[in-house]
Amino acid sequence: MEVLAGDDNMITTVRENGCSFTFDFSKVYWNSRLHTEHERLIKELKKGDVVLDVFAGVGPFSIPAAKKGCLVHANDLNPHSYESLCANAKANSVTQKLKAYNLDGREFIQKVIHDLLVPQQPLKEPLNTFTERNTRIIMNLPATAVQFLDTFRGLFLSVPSDRRNSIRLPTVYCYCFSKSEASPDKDALEMVQRSLGVSSLRAGSYSTHTVRSVAPNKVMMKVTFELPPEVAFFEKTPANDGSLQLPPPPPSERSDMDMAVCSPHLPGLEESSTLLPCVDRREGGTIDAAWSHDSDKDRCLVHTCEGTHISEVKGDSKGEQHPRL
Repeated sequence: MEVLAGDDNMITTVRENGCSFTFDFSKVYWNSRLHTEHERLIKELKKGDVVLDVFAGVGPFSIPAAKKGCLVHANDLNPHSYESLCANAKANSVTQKLKAYNLDGREFIQKVIHDLLVPQQPLKEPLNTFTERNTRIIMNLPATAVQFLDTFRGLFLSVPSDRRNSIRLPTVYCYCFSKSEASPDKDALEMVQRSLGVSSLRAGSYSTHTVRSVAPNKVMMKVTFELPPEVAFFEKTPANDGSLQLPPPPPSERSDMDMAVCSPHLPGLEESSTLLPCVDRREGGTIDAAWSHDSDKDRCLVHTCEGTHISEVKGDSKGEQHPRL
């Protein structure tokens, strides 16, 4: 950000939802157009809820939630956002209700959320109190949040099977962008399902909401869903181990998420190659990968950070079938 005229001072204070937020505009992200969405979600929360904010920024969700009486764990990778988050928590007198972290989102899910929500061994009565509350996981990073959903696969696996019915699985609020003209709701839902590794979410366990229009044919969406048990308790087995599956969306409805999920520097990958999210059954999660078609030898090439692999594909060369290693 560059100052064209006036004082070279980017520090500002804004008020929203009864809270004040001070930050340096040149170092952190803030969008006042999201005021309505912040307010909408805060109204859904109840005193005593556990709120886990994976991409908290300077605290537009976390600080009002803490002020409402929720128990908040807020994280942001940007050190400047983290500093502002801590300062704003103090300024709004919610430090007793809010704990801040400066971690990568994936690490926050794997370590902090896991340790908070999963009862530790040996199990004692009662279960970890967090499992008995309404738990809300907020993932407001629409350009890439969907990429982190695979981290939930197997997160609760250590819970013994006879205790799993006692675990209250969290509700997830995942934000994303859709460029589908026909059905952004369906497009957003399918992105979430692909990253979770499920064919569909159970009817009645999810909802979609259009947050706002960002640009022509590009909208910000929110998918709210209960974490499915088959994801939470996912376990690698010989049946799902050792193959790489690419579930392609319809080309006409391919979104920013499908393009952003892949690294632009994958070995052997040309710019014209089709970029799609991939599920690596060997690791039980999504990875950066893409596939392209070698017309000379009529074969499919799967590009990952480890190199280019040859995949046997049954069907035509347009990718209607899922390439597998």
